Amino acid sequence: MPRALTIGNGSMLVNFDEHYRIRDLYFPNVGADNHLSARPSRVGVWVADQFSWLGDTGWELAPAFQECSLVTRARAFHPQLNVEIQFTDCLDFVRNLLIRKLHVNNTGDIAREIRLYFHYEWELWGPDIGDTVFYHPPTQALIAYKGQRFFLMNATAGDKPGLNDWATGVYTAEGAQGSWQDAEDGWLSRNAVSRGEVDCVGMLSLGEVQAGETRMCYHWLAANTSLEAVLDDNRLIRFRTPETFIHRTQEYWSFWVRKRQSPTPDIPQEFWDLYNRSLLTLRTQVDNSGAIIAGNDPDIARETGDTYSYLFPRVGAIAAVALDRAGYTDLTRQFYTFCRQLPSPEGFLFSKYTPHGAVGSLNHPWVDPDGRETLPVAADNTAMLLWALGEHFSLDRDFDYVRSLYTDLVQPALDFLLSHRNPDTGLPLPSFDLWEETYGLHAYTLAATWAGLRAACTFTAAFGQPELTAAAEEAATQISRQFDTLFYDEETGRYVTRLRIFGTREPIPDPTIDASIAGLFLFSMISPDDERMQRTMSAVRQQLWCHTEVGGLARSENDRFHQVSTDVGNVPGNPWAVTTMWLCRWHIVRAQSLDDLKPAADLLRWAQRHALSTGMLAEQFHPYTHAPLSVNPCTWSHAEFLLAVQAYIQRHGELAGRV
Repeated sequence: MPRALTIGNGSMLVNFDEHYRIRDLYFPNVGADNHLSARPSRVGVWVADQFSWLGDTGWELAPAFQECSLVTRARAFHPQLNVEIQFTDCLDFVRNLLIRKLHVNNTGDIAREIRLYFHYEWELWGPDIGDTVFYHPPTQALIAYKGQRFFLMNATAGDKPGLNDWATGVYTAEGAQGSWQDAEDGWLSRNAVSRGEVDCVGMLSLGEVQAGETRMCYHWLAANTSLEAVLDDNRLIRFRTPETFIHRTQEYWSFWVRKRQSPTPDIPQEFWDLYNRSLLTLRTQVDNSGAIIAGNDPDIARETGDTYSYLFPRVGAIAAVALDRAGYTDLTRQFYTFCRQLPSPEGFLFSKYTPHGAVGSLNHPWVDPDGRETLPVAADNTAMLLWALGEHFSLDRDFDYVRSLYTDLVQPALDFLLSHRNPDTGLPLPSFDLWEETYGLHAYTLAATWAGLRAACTFTAAFGQPELTAAAEEAATQISRQFDTLFYDEETGRYVTRLRIFGTREPIPDPTIDASIAGLFLFSMISPDDERMQRTMSAVRQQLWCHTEVGGLARSENDRFHQVSTDVGNVPGNPWAVTTMWLCRWHIVRAQSLDDLKPAADLLRWAQRHALSTGMLAEQFHPYTHAPLSVNPCTWSHAEFLLAVQAYIQRHGELAGRV
């Protein structure tokens, strides 16, 4: 189920699904250590002998965010129970505290007792052996822990802090599904400690609520590394009051998202709203270590064998460029500093890394399709980091900062790009493509490498290595020269996306149309005014557009990743936000008048329509229902939307004579 809302502070991340149930809780790193099981953790309501969990049949739910903030608001109404709850949830921007405020209204016509139940199903710090949850009488709280991971759950209604009832359990116990079942009769067992695959439920009574009356209460969850620390957190919340943390977090994020920019008449307000939401969403995916995580929706693991909860260098690079252009160079510095530790002894970057900098699960083998030894790389990962750092430097102009990265990051990556080439052609050696699927020589990889080499020249020249500058310039020239020779198809009058490699035979052009050919103009290796590029992008638009009411651009012809339809004539693949934004940017760079920008505005409107109502953009969309597919939210999708809006504003200003 897609994650409809995500809130975070750089060391803790909480995801809610469309039923406003907590699905994921990452701590102490974004993307590492999800401490909840695969099943949702929920809020339940008991009213006069009737019980229902949020997400059960009968609830009318409207999850949303506060404007320009990482504070949520959600309305939950149950007409049969005659109960309405208004939620306000946040993660404090400094401390690892989830604060939940609930306004509970008795919409019935008689006074009734109302009880609230807060349920968590734990999977602490790896295998579930040794997970423990217990009731703590001095604080009237539940505490779950293992090792150095402690989570304290408490609540208050008015001036009465502490849970009124509780239960702990083992959700895999024979004949049971969890202690949440214990709550459904309105009473809890008060089992005070459990070990293993544990869950827990805490109850807060609002007492008798009059007809039409609204009662307010708070629930909180504190995350820390010791029992003493979470007990201190609990004392701090009670001393300062939960409302203090909600208010300061609202103010902080409102200032953060507005501090670098202001609305412009060049784009409609709905685009600007999604722009701000994309900035905030990207921020939740940036770990305090500096790692930019590709996506924290673990449901993808069912199909791929792993999650996207890693730094993929190419995605991190694109997100960093988007954040830089939005004015957040202080944030991206943390990213580039983190990347200092990543180059391998050979200088290349693997496909993914944990928030701690360790190599993630391997995407590629150490042998090529013919069984010969090779490096397990998609070479654009390495090149794009240099390109992105060059973009950062063009805005930041801080030589001292780049000097701190030069020896550990710039020079090893450049050495790899220079050495990992065919001595006869000067082109990069074969590797996997940016989709991490196909082995060969890829237009996108060549364009990214060309851009990375040119960016590296800026740094080598600044640090007095003219011979290295000359080598990088020559390598970039060879790539652009050989590209035209090998990748242009005279018969179709357009560029091909890749050359297939089979043993020692000559590379074979692959006629499959793939949206990644857009990398040629995105990295500025081929001018958008080039007629061959125009014919290429025309073929991309014609062959990859989804001819359904949903629309959008697929990755490639007959794309089988999460494939929904085999009607490839009308649905060549699921529409992606990333590829559709590339097409948007193509219209932007080609525009010669304000009227020429209308197709780009339509594609920005497409992204706005296909985001969830909460502003979350998925990786892909169902071609008939536009439901989110794959990871949601997807860092890459939000980053490409930001880049498209930034390009639109810039070009609109130029054409209007304001830039």
